[in-house]
Amino acid sequence: MGRRIIIIKRWTGIALVAAAAFALTTCEPISLRSTIDNMILGWSRAVLLVSPADGEERAEKTPLLDWEDAGGATGYELQIVEAEDQLDGAEVIALTESQYEFPEPLIICDKKYWRVRAVKEGEVDPGPWSETRNFEIVISETPLLLGEVATGGNPFKMELQGNYVYIPLNETKIVDISNPSDPVIVGTIAGEARDLVVRDQYLYIMLQVQDPDPTVIQVWDVSVPSSPIYENACSLSHHVENFGGADLQFFGDNIYVTVQRGPSDAPVESGVMKIDVSTPTAPVVAGFNAIVPSVALTTIIIPAHFAFITAPGCIYSYGLNNGEILDYFAIDSLFDSYMDTKGDYLFVSNANGPLSIIDFSTPTDLILTSEYAAGGKANYYTAVYRNYLFTFTFPEGKQHIVDISDISAPYLYTIKDELPVNEIIGNYAYGLDYVGGRLMITDLIPGD
Repeated sequence: MGRRIIIIKRWTGIALVAAAAFALTTCEPISLRSTIDNMILGWSRAVLLVSPADGEERAEKTPLLDWEDAGGATGYELQIVEAEDQLDGAEVIALTESQYEFPEPLIICDKKYWRVRAVKEGEVDPGPWSETRNFEIVISETPLLLGEVATGGNPFKMELQGNYVYIPLNETKIVDISNPSDPVIVGTIAGEARDLVVRDQYLYIMLQVQDPDPTVIQVWDVSVPSSPIYENACSLSHHVENFGGADLQFFGDNIYVTVQRGPSDAPVESGVMKIDVSTPTAPVVAGFNAIVPSVALTTIIIPAHFAFITAPGCIYSYGLNNGEILDYFAIDSLFDSYMDTKGDYLFVSNANGPLSIIDFSTPTDLILTSEYAAGGKANYYTAVYRNYLFTFTFPEGKQHIVDISDISAPYLYTIKDELPVNEIIGNYAYGLDYVGGRLMITDLIPGD
């Protein structure tokens, strides 16, 4: 007669008696002995993990960790860390059940390593640790649109702070996003805005003016976003031209903006203007550094004590401390670009070519690491979040989600419709639909 094996999860004393009785009826004393031995002394052996599988990718916010009951155990000790070499000496979570559900939602790209051991009341030492497994949280194949609000116009820039999104349009829109399923416009500020930045309770708006009139930056107190209060204004004495991306960038107590002297079609001189906002309600122009003649500078981004500035066909690395060009990097046909950074890497979209990923670990020596070509489509609105790159293609109107866990070999993870992404907080994507004139909020890992 063949051996019969009984697997009992969540065992009880009744189960032990039943197992013994069953084993006796089979006339197999070895099976009886091993069954009883396992159910009584199982706690002293390595626990068998059930799920998630090792290396599994899960599109869940609160995945369930599950393992087999250990015979004779009165509890379990669980360790969860972000890197395997952190396990020794890591915090131990004491449990009475053979499973664990995360009390707080995990977020995209969270990677967890975990192991379990059994304990028995009255015994000095716990059982041995189980094998170590890991899993990673990934974007769902079916993101869920939670809410949207019509902004009017063609929005393409936004600033998110706390529970509010600020959008520069023919008038500045202030949107309450505290309930992602029901975003609501709670305030507006008159005047055609081309860009803005927010710090603490103050909103700085760069107004659109007719070329070649000088550009003006207004200061508004938005401590109560639904009732903004005008504080002051600062003239830049120059006209600011724009072809995309961000114009205003904070660093320290200063706002930096690319400006040009002369008309947009033939600028005499282009450079970077510094505006001192150490007194938030009294901005003052603190200097202008010319960079190049007869070129319209477009976007600026500041990851550290240096900035990157795009112009048609190239990127400049610019030192904020000395106001000098640190390096020049040519990109064929670069135009209408958007930029974002991750670590020591700069991501530059290009309306006329592939997206470039540039190593700036040495700001004076920019190096092309890799490129991503979106099937011949133009790249716009680039955003980077953890191990993912989001780039919107035009006129296709698709959101390409690119895996950049290996920065030297980016690859397409998936393509989504109706998923604009300007910024991501946690598992929520906040994006502007340029054509439809709306702010959209999407849950990238829907479900509890």
